[in-house]
Formats: sequence, C-alpha cells, structure tokens
Amino acid sequence: MTRPGPLPARRLQAALDAGDLDAHDPRLGARGSLLRAVALARHGRLAQARAAAEAALKDRPDDAAVALAAAAVLRATHDYQRSLDALAAAARAAPAATRAAATRAVGYASALGWEREVAAALALGRAADPTAATWDAFEAQMHLRGGDLELAIAAARRGLQRAPESAKLRMELAAALARAGHDHDCAVEVAAAVRLAPAGDAAFYHRAALFALLEAGDLAGAARHGEAALRLAPDDPPVALALADMSLWAGDHRAAQARAEAVPGPRGRAGARRIRGQLLLAGGDVEAALRELELACSRPDPAAELSRAEALIRLGAWDPAHAALTRATAIGDGYLFAAWMLRFLAAAGERPAPDAPVNPRQIEEFAEALAEVSPLGPAALADDRQGPLVAATRDALARMGCNRSAFATYHDGHVLRRLSTRTGVRHASRQALQTIRSADPARALALLDAACARWPRSSLPLAHRGELRMWLGDDAGARADLEASLAINPRTRWAYVGLTLLAHRAGDSAGALAVSAAGIARMRGTVGPAVYAHRAGARAATGDLAGALADLEHAVSSHPARIGAWVELGLTYAAAGDLPGLARAFDHLRAHAPGLVSDAAAAVQRPAWGDMSFMPCPEDQTAILAEALAMLRGNRSSTCVTYITRAGQLRTVPHGPAAAHPTSRIDADLTGIRALLLRSLGAS
Repeated sequence: MTRPGPLPARRLQAALDAGDLDAHDPRLGARGSLLRAVALARHGRLAQARAAAEAALKDRPDDAAVALAAAAVLRATHDYQRSLDALAAAARAAPAATRAAATRAVGYASALGWEREVAAALALGRAADPTAATWDAFEAQMHLRGGDLELAIAAARRGLQRAPESAKLRMELAAALARAGHDHDCAVEVAAAVRLAPAGDAAFYHRAALFALLEAGDLAGAARHGEAALRLAPDDPPVALALADMSLWAGDHRAAQARAEAVPGPRGRAGARRIRGQLLLAGGDVEAALRELELACSRPDPAAELSRAEALIRLGAWDPAHAALTRATAIGDGYLFAAWMLRFLAAAGERPAPDAPVNPRQIEEFAEALAEVSPLGPAALADDRQGPLVAATRDALARMGCNRSAFATYHDGHVLRRLSTRTGVRHASRQALQTIRSADPARALALLDAACARWPRSSLPLAHRGELRMWLGDDAGARADLEASLAINPRTRWAYVGLTLLAHRAGDSAGALAVSAAGIARMRGTVGPAVYAHRAGARAATGDLAGALADLEHAVSSHPARIGAWVELGLTYAAAGDLPGLARAFDHLRAHAPGLVSDAAAAVQRPAWGDMSFMPCPEDQTAILAEALAMLRGNRSSTCVTYITRAGQLRTVPHGPAAAHPTSRIDADLTGIRALLLRSLGAS
C-alpha cells in the first residue's frame, strides 16, 4: 500500500481535535478510520466507534497496527472479548507485535478479573520471548490477586532466575512470602528489593517493605521503612496511619495520636478519630469512645468497625454490634480473628450460660489464636464451657491492646509480638475457595480437600467446597458436601443457604423456602447476610415479589459487592414492573461488573452500551440480566464472583471498588494508540 504522506493524517487529526467527528480521508484507509474511531470513543460515541473499529478489522485483517488500535477502541466500547480477539489477531499478523499484544492483553484481562485470559496472554508472550522475566512477574501478580500464594512464589522465583537484579520481582516475592507465613525469607527479599530499587522509586519500595514486614511480624523493620517512605513521600495517609498504629500497639499513645492527627484529608481525620476512640475504649469511657468510632466509620476501616462493635457489646447493644461485625468482615482483608472473638462475646452476652458447652463453630475460627495469646486459653478450650472461654477471650483482647487489625499483635510481658497464628479454619477454607480466581478448578478443589483434611471436625471446609462445586455446576457434588457439613455440625448456616439455592435451581422453590426456614430456625431465628441473596429467587418464583425485593435490597445495601444479588434485583424489578429500578440495577452492573454484562450482552446479541448516555430498552436490559444470572450459576458471593460463559469460559468479576476500567486509564490507552496510528502514517 502506498503511504499518502504525513499531511493528510495531520489534517484529519486536526479536524478530529477540533470536534469534527465526521471527518474522514479515504486515502488513509483503515488506520485513518481508526483515528476517527479513537476520537469517537473519547467523546462517548461508542456505537459509532465500535462500527468503525470492526470495519477496519474487516478491511485489514492482516495488519498488526490496525488490530492493536482496534483492540484499544473495542476495549473502550466495552466489547472486551472482541478486544482480546483483536490482540490475538495482531500477534498472528506480525510476530514482532506479539510482545506488545500479549502485554496489552494481560492489562486488559486482569482489569476485568479474567485471569484465565491473562494466563493465555502469558503463554502467547512466552512463546514469542521465552527468556523474558516479564511473564513470570505478570504470573506472580496474577496468582497474588487470586490468593494462590504457592504458585505466586513459584512464578516469582522462576522470574528471578532469569532476572536476579529485578527489584520489582523481589518485592512481589516478598509480599507473597509474607502472606504465606515465610517471615525470614520475606525479610531477605525485602532487603534485596530495597537495595536494587531505582533511586526514583525508593519511596514506593520502602512503602511496600513496610507492609510486607508488618505482615511478617518484623515491627521494627516495618517502622524503619515506613519512616523512610514518609520522608520521601510525606503525603501518604496509609503509611502515616500505619506508623500511628504501630505506636498505638506498642503503647506509645501520645505518639500515636500525634501521628494520626497530622495525617491530612478525610482518611487522616477518620484514622485520628478511630485511634482516639480506641484509646477511650481502652480507658473505659465507652460512650465517648462510641461517638468517636461512629465518626471514624464514615470511611471503610475494618479496625474501626471492630472497635465500634466492641463498644456496642460492652453496652449490650447486640444487634448493632452484629451489624458492625458483619461490615468489618465484609470490608476487611486478611485474618480478622478478632471479629470472631467479638462475635462469640456478643453471642455469650445475649445468652449467658457460663456452665454450658460451646458450639464448636463459635470458637473454631480463633481457637489457635486464643491458645497463643492468652495463658487462660488452653485450659478454657479443654474445658469447653462458656464461662472460662469468655474469660480467656476477654483476656486475649486485653493483651492485644488497641490492635484490631489483620496484623495482629499482643503483649507478652513487656514484649510486643506479632501472632504466629496466621489463619483459622474459616479463613483458610475461604482462601482456598477464592483461588478459583486464577487456579484451575481441580487445584482449587484440591486445596479445599486439604482444608477438610486439616480440620476434619469442622463443617466449614466442606461447606466451602460445596459452594465452589455449585458455582462450577456440579449440583450433586455440592449437595453431598453441604449435607456432609450438616452431619458434622447441624448449625452450619451456609449449608442451608446453599441447599436453598440448589432446591430452587432444581425447580422446587417451595422446598427451597422450607430449607431456608429450617436453617433460620436452627440458627435460633437469626438471618445471616447470605440468606437474603440466596432465598430471594425462590420467594419471587412462588409469587412473593415484595419479599424477594426486600431480601435483595437488603443484600445489596449490606454487601454492595454481591453482584449476583444486583443481577437478581434488576430482574425482580422488571417482574414487578419497576422500570426505573431495573435501570438503576443495570447501570450499577455496567459500572461494577462490565465484563459480566459485556459477555451476557454478546451472548444474547443485545447492546449494553451505545452512544453518549445510551440505555438499552427494558426488554434488552432484562434479556442481558437473565443471561448474566444463568452465567453466574448460583454465585451470590460478595468477595469471589465467578461465572461461566456459553462458550464454557470460567471468569471472575474483580473484587474491589467500582469499575474495572477507570475513564482515565481508558483515555490514556486511547492517547497512546492515537500516537501509534499517527506514527504508522508518518505524521508523528
């Protein structure tokens, strides 16, 4: 093809920059069309941008630059699978473009939570450049996101064999080692990473070292790196608050308050209020503590919620205390065993029976930690009566001082120690379940098998394995696991939750409601957070739309990340004729689960996004949500949302705040692609 020269491309881009989005120069061919597609996408005219990108791909199917540019446009138009297809086409068209295509595919897919597509992109990149450590670093990050620490460590070590001077890989390895409990090895890698770090990135590496060493229990090292990070980057609230917390835990209350109050912005104010509240609570002024902690909880902070729950328990406000504990575990990461200690104290306070035996499910999550922290713990656990266990639990919380974080510490005489107990049965089995984000199903199931073997007297690993089997479509295996968990402990709430959904899925909605009611009765009339989202479908199917709406609205307000509940809420609004409610749910899902919505829309061939403020008609919204619900296969989780496409692709929705693709990131990508196109047309 004869290149038309730089002037036409510059003129076209000038016209587009001036707002003439209909500008076109046929001499520039598919690349010129893509310049216009980029401009259309940046101005929100997504349907037109999509059409222009698809036309360019059809016109020049063997042009790698066209395919790379079209992929960026299709990502911006939310046609994610087509975007990845275009990147694969770029790699096929020009081997020299494979590295760029694979790197882009890793970024695009990881933002969506599509870790299996990340793995496919890594395989593509390795085939083109097998000695590059880049792919190992990407793989380590993928498994860290998925919580599969063993595979993350292996990938990082493999990369370091190829690039031993890589500070980034060493810090990735340090983070994985810390979370896996390999404290000494973590410290070694942190030291190497900081030594190798580029001078311009020193603040970043000291910051990462702070949190890795905090996890590993090297409190002095963590403080040293935190101070270094703050000197280099003074406006870093998480670092400043971490240093304030370490002063608090060590008993230096004046330094803790001074540090927290010096942190600027809303996060600093909330952190300072939380620390003031924790100190007031430790001093016995419960009412004043609660006032501070209520204000501190204006920003998501599991430690503030746990301290607030502790104050409410002391006041005998049981229902608000349970709500605070539920919120703490919903927003918190890591092993928050203090939440389960407080939940036990709340239950014992509501129903005091000092000489009664304790149901194992009430204490199993913190039993090992209790034995480590409190000298009263081993005897109380052996005695298995409520009174001694309450005393030991209170003693453990007192020894932990004001620390209610996932980096649990306690005072052993005059020495502040990091707990060596880093997990409990619930946390471990939940972590094993969530490896499904990046691990093969067989591996995730094997990790759950190991949890069942480690805690054979607990019903929780079986319940989690049943939950995963349900998500994977193995209803018979799920039912067997859930029934087996009830045989171990008839008061396993999630077993009833899962059996409720399985009965509904089998067409027995009345039976599903009966199972749910039996579970609530078994749990002394309490309704756990997961109950609402899992029984709502059965309520709707039996004609109780009002009850279903009440359940679903409660589910999404208490756990906004429960994507399956949002999908079902939209469909229930549609069934009730509430079209504004349907539109609100649909718009929420477009923002928070764009990959799921895009896949569902592609499957039913209905548009989910279009030009400007386009909203599909109610019929199309309903069709897309119905397909999304089918893809979810019963998943109503708030922390690990999986779905399976019609093509059999197992995918996840990323856990975390808001949209997978912030506008700024998409705009930067489009800016880079525009520069690539202009260079390819000789107009850079």
